[in-house]
Amino acid sequence: MSFLRREDSARRDEAARDLATSRRAEATRLGDAFRSERSRRGISLNDAERTTRINRVYLEAIEDGRLETLPAPVYVRGFVRLYARYLGLDPVAAVDAIPEGLPRPAGLEPMPGMRRSAPPTIPLPPLTPPVIVAAVLGLILLVTLVWLVPKAFGGDDNTPAAGATPGAGSPAARNGEVPNLVGLSRDVATKAVTDAGLAPLVFEATNAAPPGQVFQQSPAPGTAIAAGGTVTLFVSQPPLPTSPTPTRTATPTPAR
Repeated sequence: MSFLRREDSARRDEAARDLATSRRAEATRLGDAFRSERSRRGISLNDAERTTRINRVYLEAIEDGRLETLPAPVYVRGFVRLYARYLGLDPVAAVDAIPEGLPRPAGLEPMPGMRRSAPPTIPLPPLTPPVIVAAVLGLILLVTLVWLVPKAFGGDDNTPAAGATPGAGSPAARNGEVPNLVGLSRDVATKAVTDAGLAPLVFEATNAAPPGQVFQQSPAPGTAIAAGGTVTLFVSQPPLPTSPTPTRTATPTPAR
């Protein structure tokens, strides 16, 4: 029986190696197509990075067939689609050519907006006249207290608290731990990563978040990471401009 188990394990290992080899070959063919078309058009990686706003590290990974090094399968499809459209290739065919079963890097959690849970429902009393009158009186009392209490103690809502710094908002940096950067501006998030002894890697992508704001990060907040480790910041950007289309000059017809 032990011999049969070893034989089954060997077959599974061989099948896994064959599958990995097949996926790498497919990714390599896709990357060669991108590199060939970019070279044919005379476009440098710097030009492609500047126009698509895809980090050069990711562009090189696509052309080298190292799709497994990109943050997550959903971003692989987005990068490939944008890059194909920029180079004038068929984006649908390019996405279909991505190997299936790409591994998901650890630490890239779903966006906070995708993890909402339904709030608990609280039964409300029926809206009878006594309840309405009590609610109105309570609201008037609350507004009165909010207005009069600061005045009575000499407070001023327009005076900033002592020691407050305008524009502050950077999370406290803790060496060896990834801070929470979602919702921060690009500059604040980059500084927070640097203060934590880590290296920021910024990727700009179209998102519903305000332009220049971090909408995702990898690894997740609180993840332990060695000093000098890389933290990927996904920053919202306006919609991608249309890809350059080569123009042809009409040749005049000689007069007869």
